[in-house]
Amino acid sequence: MKRKRTTLHPSEWPELDQKLWQAANSLGGFLEPDGRAVHWRDKTRKGVVKRYGLWLGYLNETGQIGECTSPAGRISEEALAGYVDWLEDRGNASTTMASAVRDLVEALRVMEPGADIHLLKELNITLHARQEPTREKHTRIMHPDENGDDQSDPRIPDRTGDNGSHRRRCLAQFTFCNSAKPFRRDITAHERSYCRPLRRLA
Repeated sequence: MKRKRTTLHPSEWPELDQKLWQAANSLGGFLEPDGRAVHWRDKTRKGVVKRYGLWLGYLNETGQIGECTSPAGRISEEALAGYVDWLEDRGNASTTMASAVRDLVEALRVMEPGADIHLLKELNITLHARQEPTREKHTRIMHPDENGDDQSDPRIPDRTGDNGSHRRRCLAQFTFCNSAKPFRRDITAHERSYCRPLRRLA
């Protein structure tokens, strides 16, 4: 069953929020400072827009949005506790919840620079400390010592007809390039480029 869309598009934001967001992303006029989000990367801006819209969606769904309320004025202990519970009930991972609150902090920071959002910042710190990885990566890491001098390493390409010299050169270069750090078992095509034959010295 498809979940109902909750995130509000910028065109659906309260009028005051739209004006403050536009100002935060606008170049300043003569002797006027630029908006605080003007120099953000597009990826950052899109992420903040999405997660601020998610926050407004929660407020709208629970009847707390308040057209005449300033963005920072909607921040309260009750609203934030409800937001975290709402995110959790929707099946979001701890990392996703931490990101949602982090970007909410960023949105309010640039929309209302002088506003008191200490409660939100404290929640951001708490969720960041509690977040857990969504997958275990340590099982995919192999210590460099495991590479050793295994001539049968499947990551090293084999060539017939050259008495194994090409394979030995590749193994030597591959071991050297990876001796200072662990590498993943699921080596990528880019990583295989380290195994190119050494150029002959003139």
